[in-house]
Amino acid sequence: MKYIIIFAIIIVSFGCNKSNNMMQGKWSIVDVENPNNNTDTLTDWTFPILYYYLKKEVNYVEFTNDNKTWIIGKKSDTLETDTYFVQGDSLLTLKNEKNNNVSTLIITKSDDGLIKCENQENGNILTLKKR
Repeated sequence: MKYIIIFAIIIVSFGCNKSNNMMQGKWSIVDVENPNNNTDTLTDWTFPILYYYLKKEVNYVEFTNDNKTWIIGKKSDTLETDTYFVQGDSLLTLKNEKNNNVSTLIITKSDDGLIKCENQENGNILTLKKR
């Protein structure tokens, strides 16, 4: 469950420049990958649960100008609120407001408007597209 919360934070907290202007707004989840086939120490079900949660339960992620990240569910309900910090053009730090877990993500921009965010702790990659 720890990785579900961490990855949910990742989803809602992306920034690509010091002013955060590029990340501000609403983002759809395009894909969730586990390229290293990492598993949780407690259960091998962590990634499948995370994948289901992000693809089936989350409508979009919104980054606001006050460094808040909102994960909005399919029923337009707020699933989670987090804080994000951008360092340079490619490093994103997310802090879960409920349990204070901190995650660091490497952000890669592509020519097709997608952003890939790789969690440095577990290697999972979240692909987002601006709405």
